[in-house]
Amino acid sequence: MTLPQHRGTYHRRAKRLRALAYANPATLCRRCGKTHAQALALWGERAAAWQAGHVVDGHPGSPLAPEHARCNTSAGGKRGVERKAMRAPRSPNA
Repeated sequence: MTLPQHRGTYHRRAKRLRALAYANPATLCRRCGKTHAQALALWGERAAAWQAGHVVDGHPGSPLAPEHARCNTSAGGKRGVERKAMRAPRSPNA
């Protein structure tokens, strides 16, 4: 099964956005408002890496904005917990 965000131009747009974010040291994460250098000092290289996050969480067609890996994955985890909480409870015998 192919997810909608993996079709079309997503990969090209995300790659371009990440390249622009790395090229401009003044780029701010849309979630935490920190630059790459600030995030590196706080969290390290993996967590501070730039990712292309959707402006509207969970909507694959929404515009992309630069986000740190830590911020983007944290937002995805929170969304997953919210979605799981909205599901109908399972019976204890299931």
